[in-house]
Amino acid sequence: MKKYLIKHGLEFIVIVLGISISFYIEKKNLINYNEKLKNISLEKIYKNLNQDLIDLEFNYTVHKDAAYSGQQIIEHGKYLFEKEKDSLGYHLALITSGSTFFLDNKEEYTAMKNSGLIELIENQSLVSLLQSRYAETKVFSIFDDLFMQVYFDLKKFTFKNIDTQRKPFKKNYGPSTYGNYIGNSPINVETMNYIIEKTQFHQFYTSIMQARIEQDKQILLLIKKELGLQTIEVEKNSFYEEAQDLNESN
Repeated sequence: MKKYLIKHGLEFIVIVLGISISFYIEKKNLINYNEKLKNISLEKIYKNLNQDLIDLEFNYTVHKDAAYSGQQIIEHGKYLFEKEKDSLGYHLALITSGSTFFLDNKEEYTAMKNSGLIELIENQSLVSLLQSRYAETKVFSIFDDLFMQVYFDLKKFTFKNIDTQRKPFKKNYGPSTYGNYIGNSPINVETMNYIIEKTQFHQFYTSIMQARIEQDKQILLLIKKELGLQTIEVEKNSFYEEAQDLNESN
């Protein structure tokens, strides 16, 4: 009886150990699989952010230049009307048409968040930055709408008071052409108020973009650190970067 108990006791222990080891291996494989998925998702987010950063830096330049043109009209509008109608036409065309549309690549982050893979990220600073980064994307579409509203307020006056003999706009954004200011009088008060409003929008928007650019650069560094990589290869598929390359080649 004693030998029987010992024999079956050992068999039971072997079975339990086998099951335990099997569960352990299965759990280990699942952890490794999820870790791999997490790393793949982070690498995709890195590539999306890298493209967004290219577009953000382009957009920042557009809005910075538009704010500068608006400020030139606000501060020197009467002088430009009397002495430099070419410059007045240039600045009026840019403050009117200077605008961008920023489309954020957030699908991969959303999928990572919904699947729970974001919980596997070890660096909590990276998690916090990703969460705040993608929670604030709404502000860009709000400003896109604001710029378009003021554009429609300005365009009738601008098109009416700029010469149809147009000159090419040398930068690859804003209006394609501009002309001399041909109005018989300086810019009226109503239009000037629209220019002041749009200039302030551009100035505030550039400050938001600058903060987003710095945040994205920090996230890119933390992703590389999380993945243990020095570099991550990315493709140049940004519309704005391709436009810039084309402009330089011409």
